[in-house]
Amino acid sequence: MLSLSRANSADALGFDRRSGAALSRALPIVWGAAALGALALLSLLDRPIAVQLRDLRGTELIQVAVLVTKLGQAQWWLASSLLLFLAARFLWRSPTTAARALFVFGSVAAAGLASDVLKFICGRARPQLWFDHHIYGFSFFHFSAAYQSFPSGHAACALGAGLALTVVLPRFRAWWVSGTLLIALTRVLLTMHYLSDVAAATALAFLTVLAMRSLFMRLGVALEPPARLARMRVASLAAARLIGVPVPEHEPLSVPLPVPLPVPLPRYRPLRHAAIERAAAANEC
Repeated sequence: MLSLSRANSADALGFDRRSGAALSRALPIVWGAAALGALALLSLLDRPIAVQLRDLRGTELIQVAVLVTKLGQAQWWLASSLLLFLAARFLWRSPTTAARALFVFGSVAAAGLASDVLKFICGRARPQLWFDHHIYGFSFFHFSAAYQSFPSGHAACALGAGLALTVVLPRFRAWWVSGTLLIALTRVLLTMHYLSDVAAATALAFLTVLAMRSLFMRLGVALEPPARLARMRVASLAAARLIGVPVPEHEPLSVPLPVPLPVPLPRYRPLRHAAIERAAAANEC
């Protein structure tokens, strides 16, 4: 019974090495498709949308957007997640809550730093320069804020927080994604960024959260419920096979229902698990 529970639990919890390798081979395809989409937005939609939205200045919609867009500032997400981490770590003594708060903090911080570096490297002119001087495009390694449009820092931080929250609190993922996406789109509505700037920030936030989650998993920190990990594993294997990424034939596309665990997984509490296993073996004898 114990060995069956361990086998089913390991299958339900995890991205094993083979499926992880398949996903790593599939990511360049996903990234290439996202890059092509961003280029299409860049060449076809950026300037027409910005010109149309410029006519909305001074309306009530813009006044609401000015308030909503402030939620994309990194300090709100960083301060709240850091305070939650400190409270969970030192007051409530809740390692799970502390790890999840630290994950959100790290995701927002990494997305914000990455966007700042890319802003400096790309040096893209903001929409206001197009309105005033018909300047459009990239001027690489530019320090001026007027040339730091790509990608949107507000959108990267907001979506980094939203995607991180979908990992640790998946029950409310629709609210997290829709709310932070609305914050990101206010940057386009206020003509502070082009639409492709927000699209690039979305891709950046996704990759940042994905990398942060991978880091936490390597450290043995569980962020998602076991059932959600099982569904993600099945979906990832199916997607990999759909796009032609080689996956071992014995990899199942269905996960057996997990048997209730008599003990925690050995990866997280190995000493207690070993003690119970020895006791069970002694009882069998």
